[in-house]
Amino acid sequence: MSTTMPLYCSLAPSKKHAVVYVKNFQEGALQVTLRPLWMPHDWLNIGNWLLDEFARGIMPVNRLSENHLQETVSVMLTPHFAQPFLGMLNNNPLFMIEVFDGMKQGSVIASSPHVFEKGDHLIRLLVSPPVMSMRMLGEYALCSCLDYFFSYLQVKRVAWEINEKDKHYMHLANRLGFQQQRTYDSTGIQVYLFTRENFFRFLNGYQQ
Repeated sequence: MSTTMPLYCSLAPSKKHAVVYVKNFQEGALQVTLRPLWMPHDWLNIGNWLLDEFARGIMPVNRLSENHLQETVSVMLTPHFAQPFLGMLNNNPLFMIEVFDGMKQGSVIASSPHVFEKGDHLIRLLVSPPVMSMRMLGEYALCSCLDYFFSYLQVKRVAWEINEKDKHYMHLANRLGFQQQRTYDSTGIQVYLFTRENFFRFLNGYQQ
């Protein structure tokens, strides 16, 4: 299930928005839902997930204060080309995902290992320790997000730029059928792509 809400729209601060997507797995025993981010209410969970990223050495903890991180996430509520969502599994908040219009996002980034084409959309995923430790939860979470994003015809390809230190996300991308793109820079970022056609082909087999 998904709503008719646009993929991107400015969100009012401190407002809780309705669920935009629901998907059931394991014959209804596990339900994934997505809703637009609600700040600062959701920050308690997100801040803890970021601390886990710091602990794994993915992000430099000494360079980013909590206030800076919270402000950075809050900024994602305002533009018309980016949107953060909170993901829940059986009503428990367990991950955050951001989606960006690649062409517009690329125009404000100084450098990127991926050359964006029309219809490309970039994602960033942040998961909780339970999702990190349980293989199927990560697959269900990301599969649901991709299903929602690709339900919008403007999304032709989804690009995922992953820090080469983050083996968990790289393994997740490979398990779900993302195609790794070979780049020739030294950014330390691996780029994975999913086309609309390849995803729905994968999804049909995954659901069976």
